[in-house]
Order: sequence, then structure tokens, then C-alpha cells
Amino acid sequence: FFFKQKTAYEIYQCDWSSDVCSSDLKKSQTSVDGVESVTGKIRVAVFPFNNISGRVDAGRIVTNIFVTELFNSKRFIVVEPGNVLKFMREERVNILGEIDLVKLQLLSRRLNLDNVIVGTVTEFDDGGKGMAAVPVVSITARMIDSDEGRIVWSAQDKKKGADFITIFGLGRLRTLTSIAQKIIRNFIYTIK
Repeated sequence: FFFKQKTAYEIYQCDWSSDVCSSDLKKSQTSVDGVESVTGKIRVAVFPFNNISGRVDAGRIVTNIFVTELFNSKRFIVVEPGNVLKFMREERVNILGEIDLVKLQLLSRRLNLDNVIVGTVTEFDDGGKGMAAVPVVSITARMIDSDEGRIVWSAQDKKKGADFITIFGLGRLRTLTSIAQKIIRNFIYTIK
């Protein structure tokens, strides 16, 4: 149990409305497609992304970028990826961008989740060697309601390093991780 410390203004105004016990907290009215949380933030877990790009570790790299960018957006409570991997080992879950409803609901109860994110890396190609190399990244991602198993958000994008060129040829992205990061930031921005 905890009690919120009063501000001078609250004491002066005799406003005791914020004086609540943690067990009395109600869910906020903030929601994303029907999902509510106490903090107004959605509690989400990111499953390892399926990698069909042919590039070793592309799925791990994109998963890590997704976790970092979700956290940095300050709109989500992101479950530690180690807890997700532990659950997958214990329950013998071997997903390739998908998870069945029974396992999803079990994970939701165990980690107190609102949603999970699953996805696939379809391209992760550095484009060869030298200055003329044009790296390409293609990612698909879905956010799934962990209680009902329905998709609440989905996105797919493919970008080349040259897609970010601005005036006078500036802005070209030369690394796969920087392209993936741009794609994922745009994805997160579209989550309502």
C-alpha cells in the first residue's frame, strides 16, 4: 500500500482526492482500441521477430530496436524481453511471428499484459559493398490483444537507404539498423 504525498496546493485547497491506497486505484479512461491500463500506458511484450530475410540475426536486431523504441516513446510499459523468452522456454512456445490464443492468454495472465507485438523481417540486405550500396529493410508487425487474440494494429513497410535522401543528396541512410529504426519509429507513431 502507498499514499501519494500531498502538494502544498492540495493541502491548501483541502483536496484529498489523490489520497488513495494502491489497492483502490481504478483503471484510467485512457485506452487504445479498448485496452485500458492504470497508468494510461499499454503494457506490451515484444516476441522475437521471425526472420525470413536470410540475414543472420536480423530478427533479433529488429526485436531489440522495437523494444527500445517502444520504451523511448514513453507511451508503453515494455516487458523485459528476458521474461518473454523465459515464458517461451517454460511453455515450449516456438513462434514464427504467430502465437495461439491459449498461450497468449497464459502469457497475458503471467506477465499482466494488455498486448503483444509479433512480426517478421522479410528483407534485411546491406546492398553490397562500397558507396553505391543501397541497403534495404522490410518489416511487418502486428499488435495483438492478449485477452481476445484479435489484431488491434498492423503495419508493413519497406525502405531503402536512398529513400531518405533530401536536398543535395543528403540524408541517405547507409546502415540496416538506422533504416530499421526509422521504420519502427514510424510504426510506433501510427499506434493509436
